[in-house]
Amino acid sequence: MVNATKFENITQLKSWLNLEPTSGCPYSCAYCFRNSDGDFALKEPIPLVSIEGLISDLLKHPLFVPDKTHLSISGTKGDAFLPQNKESTFQILKLLDDTGLKNLVTIVTKGLITKSDATRLKLFKKITPIVFVTYSEMPKTVESVPNEQRINSLENLHSEGIKTILYWRPIIDGYNNNESAIKKVLSIGEEFVDAFVISGLRMTKEIKNNFELLGLKLPDINWDPNHKYISEETKSIIISQYRALKCQKPLFYKSFKWIIKIHS
Repeated sequence: MVNATKFENITQLKSWLNLEPTSGCPYSCAYCFRNSDGDFALKEPIPLVSIEGLISDLLKHPLFVPDKTHLSISGTKGDAFLPQNKESTFQILKLLDDTGLKNLVTIVTKGLITKSDATRLKLFKKITPIVFVTYSEMPKTVESVPNEQRINSLENLHSEGIKTILYWRPIIDGYNNNESAIKKVLSIGEEFVDAFVISGLRMTKEIKNNFELLGLKLPDINWDPNHKYISEETKSIIISQYRALKCQKPLFYKSFKWIIKIHS
């Protein structure tokens, strides 16, 4: 039994203030940072708080500035576009919009965003949803979510003109840093998204143990648990292919706030 009271519903992340209405995720990605927080085994999302209560807490939060603070939904305990979470995600967006707030609201997801979902995302008048679709051509041995699902989401978001970032992460040597995978991600992103953000893997002992339990090998490097790692060779391949394909969409390294522009 999971004690949901131990979870914080509003947390300060590096780039935004995160709203967490539920906890639990069925994806069980080998690299998931939830390995470290004690609820990785929780596969079925459970509610942590009412949506009305969550928004009420946000409006009183000392770190929240109306129209200024960047927000995110379900950034630490699950996925905002899991089938079980989709309606609560739209409820949060609607309440924020009805309140008249103009904050940017980021949603990071591997879930399927249908054409209907994308249409709903563009109905909001005040807030600005920005969707980060996590897609990196990772093999199914590492993450079970089909790559085709993410590509479908990108197509649907693009068709409705929703601001979309291809969150190209994690890139791990030996798994998805080959030239073929890199070309595919660049080609799809160039067609459907507003920008790329690349990121590596922050290794913890729990993630390392999970890879070993799954029989997966990791690159033999000196992992720093405090920083995400991408090899210089991989960065070089990405930039080289980006230029060779004559990509025009901005390519960034690391997170939404702490951006290092590689090429534009």
